[in-house]
Formats: sequence, C-alpha cells, structure tokens
Amino acid sequence: MTVMTTYRDANYALAQKSAYDLLETLGISNLPISVKKVIRVFPNLHLQRYDQYAKSLQCSEQEVAKLLQSDDGALWYNADDNDYIIFYNAKIDSKERIRFTLAHELGHY
Repeated sequence: MTVMTTYRDANYALAQKSAYDLLETLGISNLPISVKKVIRVFPNLHLQRYDQYAKSLQCSEQEVAKLLQSDDGALWYNADDNDYIIFYNAKIDSKERIRFTLAHELGHY
C-alpha cells in the first residue's frame, strides 16, 4: 500500500489578508487579540481541552496527545454534524504557546 501526501505552496499573503479581513469584520482593532473570543464567533467551531477530552474518554492526557498526534493541539472535523473541534493542551507551561496553538489551529479552520 502506498500512502501519498500532497503539498501545495502556502499562500502567506492570502492567509494574512484573510486574517486581517476577519479582524475587520469582527471589529477587532486592538492588541492583544483574544483568540478564544474569535473562535467562539463561529457556531460550528468548538474548543476542547486535552484534560476534558481525556476525562470523557476515560484515558490519560498522554493517550489523547497520541491520538491527536500532537502534544500541543489539533483541529478535528466531525462530518456527522459538520462541526470542527480545536483540541488544545491547557497544561503547557507557556500561555503564549497555548495562544499560538489556538491561533494556528484557527488558521487551519
């Protein structure tokens, strides 16, 4: 069995324009930007901490990280209800790293 991954060149200019357009639409013009507030604007986008998800699955946070293939965070799509979930590890020591992870996963959305 052959597994193939396709990569496209990232369009950083388009990503930046999209981010600025979103902030303008939301009326956000001051720093720092609350990434969680931006995420909550989207009705089909939800936040879930690793520890909460681990508890719901009755497993460890390490098992959640392995399942999500990341110690920091991940974006999952649920086709059954057309919802997205940003999972993130709230126990990372750096609040800046958590904020970056949330913004990064929002960018994937």
